[in-house]
Amino acid sequence: ADASEAALGCVLQTLAPPWTSSPRPLRGAWEEEALSGLAACEAAIVKGAASGGRRLSRTTLAIGLVRPAEGLLFFASIGDSHLYEVRRDSARDLAGERSRSGRLFFLGGGHDSRAALRERCVLGAEALAGLRAVVLATDGLSERGVGVDDPALTVARVSARAARAPETQRALETSRSLVNAALEAHRHNTSG
Repeated sequence: ADASEAALGCVLQTLAPPWTSSPRPLRGAWEEEALSGLAACEAAIVKGAASGGRRLSRTTLAIGLVRPAEGLLFFASIGDSHLYEVRRDSARDLAGERSRSGRLFFLGGGHDSRAALRERCVLGAEALAGLRAVVLATDGLSERGVGVDDPALTVARVSARAARAPETQRALETSRSLVNAALEAHRHNTSG
């Protein structure tokens, strides 16, 4: 498996079950939980490369965990993927800081210590009060010459339109509209 498949497999099979099924609060424990999770993803990537006889590949990862009982959205990100919180008519990329140093890092670099990962990722929690949507997107949304000119504005507009759809269709409508906006920007960028 390549890095992204290994990281996603780790999140789905190892990390998500206890994070989503346990009533144990994450408030005050999220940083260590997230760093342990990123270290587990890093180990899965390294193990996958070694067992497949391939070179180590890199990937980005953004995790958003909504915990209504705690009233919080917990997040972790490494790389240049996006994780937007949408409130009223605006969207803010919680993963936009990239890292404490402002530099861009990825999983798959062989850095599995908590100290190394702490310097390479963005971690945090935001209140759910007033939160309308959480939108995760690939870096292609913002990539110069490929993505949209203003990703946060695009996410806010798409989410506002989707909010008018029936509740059961809002996530699908947000996803579909965001993909269409990115494809339209790409067509415009490549046609000159």
